[in-house]
Amino acid sequence: METKSLCLNLTIDECSNKVLFAEDDKDFVDVLLSFLTLPLGTLVRLSNKNSFLGLDNLYKSVEGLADEFFPTGTCREMLLRPSHAAEIKCLDLLVNVEGNRALSYYICPKDCYYELLTSCANAQCDCGSKMSRKVEVARSSSRKENTEGVFLKRLTRFIITDNFMVIPSSTQTVMNLLGCARTSASVVVEKQVTVGLSEMISILHQSLISENALTNVFLIRGNDNLPEKKNSTFSLIAGLKLSSGPLLDIVGIKLIVDKRKNKVLLLLEAALSSQAVLTDAFLSKEETTKNGISSIDDDCVLV
Repeated sequence: METKSLCLNLTIDECSNKVLFAEDDKDFVDVLLSFLTLPLGTLVRLSNKNSFLGLDNLYKSVEGLADEFFPTGTCREMLLRPSHAAEIKCLDLLVNVEGNRALSYYICPKDCYYELLTSCANAQCDCGSKMSRKVEVARSSSRKENTEGVFLKRLTRFIITDNFMVIPSSTQTVMNLLGCARTSASVVVEKQVTVGLSEMISILHQSLISENALTNVFLIRGNDNLPEKKNSTFSLIAGLKLSSGPLLDIVGIKLIVDKRKNKVLLLLEAALSSQAVLTDAFLSKEETTKNGISSIDDDCVLV
């Protein structure tokens, strides 16, 4: 299948070697907006499990688990290559970071009462059978020629800042951005770049770890100048002591959880921003002592 690409106009401060903003008529912005539709598992996979998120190890753990730990053979596939509601719509993007893979759907071969549809071959139907019959799903393009894009209408050009603010383009907006950057017009240059699949995946990766995604991809060349992520191995021991010796047998883990706060949200937040997920989620407002953990909150529960 032919690989498509799009053109993007960059405004660059040559003095600081920084992209001030990019300008696009909408195709590039459509691809950026599609990032918001991607499941977390897809983000980690497209970043080659090197997204600098706490979810990298979770993804690798699912890859490494034996089949016997999953109820069906498709459960692992659902986690590692999850579907999402906008995947059909994203096929109309000029550059789709998930690739232009053909989408396949399956139904129960028994034509049972439940009439379920899945994108995972051999997923278990509610009747107990494996959903193995492949079906074609008709779709119409979400793009109307020269009038609409995938997520936005073709009404104006857009400005995209280095930290991914998307703003309708205008002379005043450009002047404001140049003024905020305190950049002299004499050091500002325009550059047109071609953006294909590899560049968009690099932009996606950089958007997860940096507020200068465009600069890193087009001027610093993405990951080449980023620090390597160091692998660390930790042992869980009573009193939260670290051990450099052999891993000890761990019987159980007790966490003191504040009931007044939604720890599930804290856990997700930590997974998106930290390599010490459990510590940041559960110990962020607790103090450690020599004998263990002493909570500073009154309303707590052991889990």
